Amino acid sequence: MKHLKIKKFNNEATKVGLKDEILIKTLDGFFKLSRDEQLKYSLGAGLYKLRIATNEARGKSGGSRSILAFKKDNGIYWLHLFSKNDKGNVTTSELKKLKQLADIMLGLDDEQINKLISLGELCEVNKNV
Repeated sequence: MKHLKIKKFNNEATKVGLKDEILIKTLDGFFKLSRDEQLKYSLGAGLYKLRIATNEARGKSGGSRSILAFKKDNGIYWLHLFSKNDKGNVTTSELKKLKQLADIMLGLDDEQINKLISLGELCEVNKNV
């Protein structure tokens, strides 16, 4: 399964020092949940909002929030990252745009994904950290 970040997410993650290792740990925790528990994090249309501990001293509650698109057998796409201190949640307008983006990302085939990677619009999460 592809595990990718869009360029904007990657840039924001770099700014806050968020390493791929933390993304992988966050996702591992999410996948250990039952399907019913996972639904608590669902924003609809294959979008999920997950807490990320970007500051170990403050844990997940004081860290960042991420929006990812996920559909079994279609891949995982990290789309949006924001600090809880900057804003409490995504706006209705942002959510609408993220759902549109998720629909596009989850519909990409391997050739399209590889093209976007070569253009620098997508990058793979390093699973070997």
